[in-house]
Amino acid sequence: MRFAWTVGVLSVLSGCGATAFQCENDLDCVRGSRPAGTCEVVGYCSFPDSGCASGQRYAEFSDAFGGLCVPADGSSMSASSGVTEGGGSSSSSSTGASASGNSGTSTPATTVEPTTGTLTTGPDETDSAETTGADASTGEVTESDLVLWLDFEPGDADKSDYNHTVSCAPVCPAGTSGPLGSAALFNDEFIEVAAHPAFDFSGDFTFTVWLRFDEMNGLLRANVVAQQYAPDATAFDLSVQDLDGDALYDLVLGAESMGIGITDRVQDGVWHFVAVRMQSGQQEVFVDEELVSSGPITVPSSQNAPLFVGGLPAFGFPLEGALDDLRIYRRILSDGELTTVRAGDPLD
Repeated sequence: MRFAWTVGVLSVLSGCGATAFQCENDLDCVRGSRPAGTCEVVGYCSFPDSGCASGQRYAEFSDAFGGLCVPADGSSMSASSGVTEGGGSSSSSSTGASASGNSGTSTPATTVEPTTGTLTTGPDETDSAETTGADASTGEVTESDLVLWLDFEPGDADKSDYNHTVSCAPVCPAGTSGPLGSAALFNDEFIEVAAHPAFDFSGDFTFTVWLRFDEMNGLLRANVVAQQYAPDATAFDLSVQDLDGDALYDLVLGAESMGIGITDRVQDGVWHFVAVRMQSGQQEVFVDEELVSSGPITVPSSQNAPLFVGGLPAFGFPLEGALDDLRIYRRILSDGELTTVRAGDPLD
């Protein structure tokens, strides 16, 4: 079986974006190994979200309902207005609520221990997660080009000079062997890197990662990395998807509802080095240092929002596979520099 990618930007403007996913029953609303969500009367899936009065939020690909709270009183809702037919307005808070407690509720926090790199479970307080990095949204952007380096080796979770705050939920990924040493094995978990002004994908940047994709989840989309979705914003997003339901997965460079399909590039159970370069509305994608896509793409919004690795907390999309040596640079790396990064070496 071969696998493919979606790398690009997704808009969360109400009523537009990726193709809607409709359901007929609860079995259509599966989030990896977790219990199925609920197929609502409007024909779209919702999943538990403590930030909603009803405890349920519509999944991203729910047409105009995407990201809205399911009404708590059981009434139907007008997707165009976001107002329940019973008269009350539905919550339309930002999707992608983080594991660090943006909903204001207390859930078990799991963190990457800063001195050993071990993945451990923290106290049952959302505001006591990993605090070794600079304060998230108020941090300063330095001259360092490397703004994130998760190598999953002993030491600080983030090996960049920023030493970003890193946490994970519901538990942290297990460890496994990777092409460069230790790697993170994902099975329905995700890692959150706290918001920081350095994560500005509206400018030039290079993203690299070693990935081993093992199995597709029931939603037919597995997120590798994404900036938190926000209203009226376009977020950088990289995922593996099954777009046509056949035995092959498709490599798609996507922007909102548009995409360029590139098939048969990644095989299941095999480590591949993937690099994305984005500059002035142009993208280049490399798999194992082979250029597989190039051309125009929507420029992501400049937003101060966290990054999620291995899934999205509001929607699921869990990655079932492993990641090693994930990096983000705030500039375009040369082909020679990509070769150096692929070997796991630092750049001068």
